[in-house]
Amino acid sequence: MRHKIIDKEVIIHAAEKLIREEGLKKCSMRRLSRELDVAVGTVYNYYKSHELLLLDVFEMSWSRTIQAAEKVIRPDKSVIEQLQELVDLLRKDIANRDGLGKVLFELIGNEVFQKKLDFYKDFEDIMMKILGQSVEDIEERLKLSRWIILILFDQVIRGESFEEMDYKLIERMIG
Repeated sequence: MRHKIIDKEVIIHAAEKLIREEGLKKCSMRRLSRELDVAVGTVYNYYKSHELLLLDVFEMSWSRTIQAAEKVIRPDKSVIEQLQELVDLLRKDIANRDGLGKVLFELIGNEVFQKKLDFYKDFEDIMMKILGQSVEDIEERLKLSRWIILILFDQVIRGESFEEMDYKLIERMIG
């Protein structure tokens, strides 16, 4: 193998590509080093463990999801249309991660996972902005945001679809 100069970002992007194209189970440190054309030790110089690498991959991926979700917020669209776009975006991004969030949650535990990645808060902020177009009371908006997020993540993670009746229920709740 050649001696190449790489950095964490190059490693993260290669790991993401490997997960997307071949699945999470194929993304070992050894396989990743072959993909990068570097020695396994080079990857370990940047990441002391596979879990730390996966955490950075998830964090970068989630950052892009949040950036894309911010673009869903558009006052010219109804709340329901925005929620439908958000559901589609989440479904696609979660599928691309091939269960990475679930694996990390199981490996490092809920507390560490949530401290490292404040993804729920980011998503709550987006939901509050979307609902702000229809729900003026902040407390009601926060409750409704959290309720929708819980249902949404539960259904997306379990691979179930957010049904038309779910959207109709939300429509009734926002008046």
